[in-house]
Amino acid sequence: MIQQQLYGGSLPSVASRIIRNHGIFQDGMMRGLMANILRDSVYVSGMLGLTPIIQDFIVSKYDVSRAHASFYASMIGGTIAAIPSHPFDVIKTCMQGDLSKKTYTSFTATARYLWSQGGLRGLYKGGFWRTINVLGTVYVANECRNVLPALLFGEDGQTDR
Repeated sequence: MIQQQLYGGSLPSVASRIIRNHGIFQDGMMRGLMANILRDSVYVSGMLGLTPIIQDFIVSKYDVSRAHASFYASMIGGTIAAIPSHPFDVIKTCMQGDLSKKTYTSFTATARYLWSQGGLRGLYKGGFWRTINVLGTVYVANECRNVLPALLFGEDGQTDR
C-alpha cells in the first residue's frame, strides 16, 4: 500500500513491480516484516486482549451501562495499544517506503536513524493521528465483540445449539 501511495498503480501491478525489482523476501514484499509483527503484537494485545478485560472491570466496579463501559474501555485499551506500537509502525512505514534502501537499510538502522533525526519525537511522528485512528478501530472491534455473538448465535451468544 505504501508503494501504491508513492507511485500509483493497481494492487496487482504494484505487487508485481516489487517482486520483479526487489524479490519476495526481506528486500521486497516482506520488507519491514519484523517491525510489522512487533507493531501488531502490541496493537492486537491492547485491542482484543486488554479492552474486553477493562470493559468487564468497569461494568463490575462502577454503575455504568455496558455501552458506556465499552466506550471507556476502548479509549483506554486503544491508547495503550497505540502508543507503544507506534514506533514500530513508523519504522515499518519508512522501510516499506524505501525499497531501494537509500536511507532505511534495516530494522535497527532505521530505528537508529529516526532516533538521530529527532530522538523519541522522531519515533512518534504522526502518533497523535494514528492514536485517533486506533481508538476508533478498537471501539468498532469491541462493539462487534459485544453485539455479534448474540446476533449470530442467539440471545446468550453460545454456539452449542
